[in-house]
Amino acid sequence: MKLDAVQSRIIRSKPSSFSLLKGVNGTGKTITAVHRTFYLKNNFCIYDEDRILILAKDSINRDSIRQMYNKIEDETKIEYRTLFTNNMDKVDIYTLGDIINRYYFEYTNSSKKCFKIIQEEKEILTLLQECSQKLRDKYKGTKILRNDYLEFFKDEVLWIKACGYRDLESYQQADRIGRRYKKGKGPSRLLKNSKERQFIFELFESYNKKLQKNSLLDYQDINSIALYQTGKSKNSKYTHIIVDEAQELTKTEIDFISSLRLERSYGSITFIINKSIEPIYSSWFIKGRRLNNLGLGTVKSHLLSKVYITEGEGEKQMNNAQSSFNSMESFKFIDIKNHRSYDFKRDSSIIDEIILEEGNNEESIKAESLKAFPVYSDIAAGEPIMMNNELEAEFYLPEYFIRGAKDCFILRVKGDSMIGANIFDGDHVVIRRQHIAQKGDIVAVDLEGNATLKRLAYNKNIPVLMPENDNYSPIFIHDREASVLGVAVGIIKSIQ
Repeated sequence: MKLDAVQSRIIRSKPSSFSLLKGVNGTGKTITAVHRTFYLKNNFCIYDEDRILILAKDSINRDSIRQMYNKIEDETKIEYRTLFTNNMDKVDIYTLGDIINRYYFEYTNSSKKCFKIIQEEKEILTLLQECSQKLRDKYKGTKILRNDYLEFFKDEVLWIKACGYRDLESYQQADRIGRRYKKGKGPSRLLKNSKERQFIFELFESYNKKLQKNSLLDYQDINSIALYQTGKSKNSKYTHIIVDEAQELTKTEIDFISSLRLERSYGSITFIINKSIEPIYSSWFIKGRRLNNLGLGTVKSHLLSKVYITEGEGEKQMNNAQSSFNSMESFKFIDIKNHRSYDFKRDSSIIDEIILEEGNNEESIKAESLKAFPVYSDIAAGEPIMMNNELEAEFYLPEYFIRGAKDCFILRVKGDSMIGANIFDGDHVVIRRQHIAQKGDIVAVDLEGNATLKRLAYNKNIPVLMPENDNYSPIFIHDREASVLGVAVGIIKSIQ
């Protein structure tokens, strides 16, 4: 693995309290940051309590970084070692949600308080509609009072919470950078020190009171509680923090991450910004906001501009092992019931977008047209094994691939007992959750606490789980505790 001069300089630069590492897809931001982790670990983790935290966007991102970290650790055992090096494991890799939930649950456990979390956007819209109705008489004649602005009100109220504004004056003076709405969906401008902002802030306060009255929380409240709890908690903090895919962080999330840092003169926080992704409305790292207005003090910025792409003979070499982690992946989805198949590919760093391939044509399908299916591991296509019910990842597919996709999940296959049904070790099967099955169905079965994937058959009315490989024997279940977890409706194959 070969790092270029710019990446090497970033990796070995002196820690800065806050820094940004920016670049588009394929510029090697994450691989550079992971290498820097080893440099910091061996040079700027001087005391036993010095630790490093890498925060990932989601579980897919986290697992990819863990894989990357382990690979680099094996390849660079000597390169970064110094007099400060010891054999202690000083690096934790979690999702931001993992850490936020840790502090949130610590708060609820210690305070003995119980909340209901708002799961659906429509619940928030309903509450805001009720609150706005009560304020209409007071603000009668204000142009912003329009029924079709409810979605705008929701975004603005949640933005106020995400920014941590607690008083009207702060909101009246806030720079609403990047806040634009289509005509008829929201105001073209929202002037500072205006009656419109006053109305929205009162709507924000009324909405919060309604949440408190009903012991409800939204996602922004969870972040705020976690931030509060960091000041009370005895959990260990971190000398260095690296945040991957940080372009969508809110102000409250940034404050939360900052509160996790252990005070050290050589401590650092690095935010990795993917410039290929347009930040959402609530992002604090939004285009147009100057670094000195981020509220972080002095911020050092690094930019990776060289994109490494593979193009065949005489090609540019893919960025220092980034090809192993952020390259295009090709798949085939097989519809078992309807005997259809679809070829598609995705960038492993952008899992909520796929490119559907039909002949020589390609169609990009983005998140709004896809459904996230939970992925668990493992299910045995061999001898039954204990299935791990921990959510491993999410896989995005168009709903039309699978009829009745609303109650499906994905299991990774381990073993070769179903190769006759074109299901091989390492494949993923899409399972429709149901507890009854018909003869001939490929079923996921819980067999006395273990799980297996077989075809359902009957021998003199006795159910039998049949393998699709002559090396395995049928499993008779008439005198065993067994239940159907679901029926296989699709297969996802990785195409090398």
